[in-house]
Amino acid sequence: MTLVRMGTRGRLTIPKKIRDSLGIKPGDTVSIIVTEGALLIRPVRNSIGDHWGSVEVDGPQDLNKVREEVKKSRGEKQGG
Repeated sequence: MTLVRMGTRGRLTIPKKIRDSLGIKPGDTVSIIVTEGALLIRPVRNSIGDHWGSVEVDGPQDLNKVREEVKKSRGEKQGG
């Protein structure tokens, strides 16, 4: 078990050894889930947000349509 102290702004520092073992780098996104009186922190991988700004577009995009096209190309079930 590793203990960390919460700062005055509510921030926690994940120790380097843990960040390295999980492959968490500065700027990465993690999810925080409250479960049974505890926090579960997981790195988020391959979300559409990870690729934000990586492709040039010429106008507004329908992200729901983009998600469905990605699922279709992967052969995943659509609509959920």
